Amino acid sequence: MEGNTSNGEEEELIEGIKNELPDVFDNIQNTLKSIQEIDALVSDLKKGGISPEKMDQLQELVSSVQENVEESETLANKLEKELLEWNAQKKLARRDTELEEIQNLCSEFIEDLNQEKTNTEIELEKNLEKQEENKDQEMVDKDGNPVDIMQDLTRLETQMGSYIQEINVLLEDVRKLDDLYLVCFEEFNPELPKAVLDMRKQRQSNAQKQSTKNLKRPA
Repeated sequence: MEGNTSNGEEEELIEGIKNELPDVFDNIQNTLKSIQEIDALVSDLKKGGISPEKMDQLQELVSSVQENVEESETLANKLEKELLEWNAQKKLARRDTELEEIQNLCSEFIEDLNQEKTNTEIELEKNLEKQEENKDQEMVDKDGNPVDIMQDLTRLETQMGSYIQEINVLLEDVRKLDDLYLVCFEEFNPELPKAVLDMRKQRQSNAQKQSTKNLKRPA
């Protein structure tokens, strides 16, 4: 696996670790319990009060602990290899970048929608003014045929009203997405390692420099 693995592969790895953890914890608990029993038997041995049966029990416990430790080491080495191949830092940096892109897209989209809504509302106001001006007036085209301009104006008014409603629905959806971004960011950000935070600062600094460069007047 590389730093560009899919979400499915990430979930597969995490699910695999979650499935193995109960066995790992059981292994650790059993090992600690066996070590305590070994300590008790060794204490008896030092006092000279251990029987052949207890000596056999001691050997069995030592062998069991050794097997458990070797099993844990094997699993740890396996997980270490998988996590290194997974490149967690690169994935965290990519997720951080994706969250930032979502925030930027939401902000830009909300700004564009609000501007479009404002422009449409201005045109709607002009339309209503024209309706008031042409109310009860008879108009003809260049050939002298009667023209019902009010019908066109009212139809346009209805269309612009519907368009504004559609914009409002879109605004609500995008704002919900922006709120969801904030929830994700608040859960994601506090535990980010310093290396990823440094990468964020550098990325934002580069973006700011590029933005400033684009705003400069041509010579």
